[in-house]
Amino acid sequence: MLIFLDSNIICADYKMKSPSFEVAQKVGTIVLGQIVVDEVCNKYRENLEEKATKTRKAILELNDPLLTPHIVWHELDISDECSKYKDFWKCLLLKAA
Repeated sequence: MLIFLDSNIICADYKMKSPSFEVAQKVGTIVLGQIVVDEVCNKYRENLEEKATKTRKAILELNDPLLTPHIVWHELDISDECSKYKDFWKCLLLKAA
């Protein structure tokens, strides 16, 4: 059985590790169009950028009242993380083929 997934389903679990995905893989073959993969990768980037911005802001707010700031923000290389995520997809799609 072929199972076609929308990008919204995958964006809820970027690594596709939930029990629902495991059942789907056992029952049939997950099929993804290139447009879905592109949408997921773009959403992944947006999600990382949003979370990095929120984390950076939270760290600044936490350090603000301290006499000696203790928390340091180490910049996240979002391009590198997105590249790794695309590699994850390539491996996943090769396994499925």
